Amino acid sequence: MQAATIGADVTTAAYKDGTMAADTQLTAGTTIYRAQKVHQLPDGGLVSATGQWSRCYAAIDWLVKGRKGEAPSFKDCQLLIVKKDGSVWLADDYFPEYPIQDTQVAIGCGAQAAMVAMESGATAIEAVQRVAKLDANTSGPVQYLSIKKNNNKKGIGLVLANIGEVYQVKNDLPIAKQYVRQAMKVSKES
Repeated sequence: MQAATIGADVTTAAYKDGTMAADTQLTAGTTIYRAQKVHQLPDGGLVSATGQWSRCYAAIDWLVKGRKGEAPSFKDCQLLIVKKDGSVWLADDYFPEYPIQDTQVAIGCGAQAAMVAMESGATAIEAVQRVAKLDANTSGPVQYLSIKKNNNKKGIGLVLANIGEVYQVKNDLPIAKQYVRQAMKVSKES
């Protein structure tokens, strides 16, 4: 069986205004699977990755479990890490991660298109959804998480975003946009 990969060839992850979004496509040879690509960190921050998925996931798992033990190698991967304070960090192939000054960023095959969308006013969720319409290596459903604060409304936001995506698939874009904006509002309140 061929290794499942995401990275330069597959996936788009984006961050803007406290929310990180990513597609869920995971490709192994000619087969497409779905995988969770956005994860909450113990301090409330966020992480996503692109690259050779088993290595990416090892790095994500190490971060999610509180950096216990030796840091894994994740050659051919890039991690997008957002700390609870909103600072953005990248890691390429190995730790430690390094800070970047950008407050909105995207990684993966659809990074440039997602950055253009966000520069034009799209949310991180909308940016990944737009990329998924054009890029064969990025597809929905789009998932997202927001930096965790004291209360937890992210479940409501996820449901609203998923409803929005259903309307997008039905090509009812005004209603889809309404649900996604509602989801973003709920995320910012949480």
